[in-house]
Amino acid sequence: VLAVAIFFPVLLWNQRNGWASFRFQFEHGLGEGKVPGIVGFLGYIGGILLTWTPVVAVIALAAIWATVRRYRSIDPAVRFILLMTALPLLLFAYSSFHKKVEANWPAVALAPAVVLLAIWASQRLPQRQHLLQLAWKVSLAFCIIAQLPEVALLLHLRVAPANDVFG
Repeated sequence: VLAVAIFFPVLLWNQRNGWASFRFQFEHGLGEGKVPGIVGFLGYIGGILLTWTPVVAVIALAAIWATVRRYRSIDPAVRFILLMTALPLLLFAYSSFHKKVEANWPAVALAPAVVLLAIWASQRLPQRQHLLQLAWKVSLAFCIIAQLPEVALLLHLRVAPANDVFG
């Protein structure tokens, strides 16, 4: 009820203005235009690998896949978390074949994906602590480069966000 009350002015404005912001967002992500096909999908996968970090992305995707395979036998709460992860990822995967998907769009699936990763890792990877340690180290390095683009410039890395910040 609180969320509807807070969001109601947005709905009201959009209703009075032909749903302009909603149309823009849907056309931006799913509308007509240059169809990237497989290149768009590969860019989408690359965006996930870069924004989630490669190691976390691979482990999270493995956890998602393992959870899908056990769908009938998992707890309903875990099913809900799986849906909160898989539905946005699938929607943006579909969209990537039709329009360019921005790297930050699938970020909405990251939080539930990390929960699935934690559940899966606690059940399947207790003997593979080195893999989880590698994941947090790579993630830390990516976070440092993302938050401190000066590091990328000092290391002479050609990282687009760092170059954009300092144009």
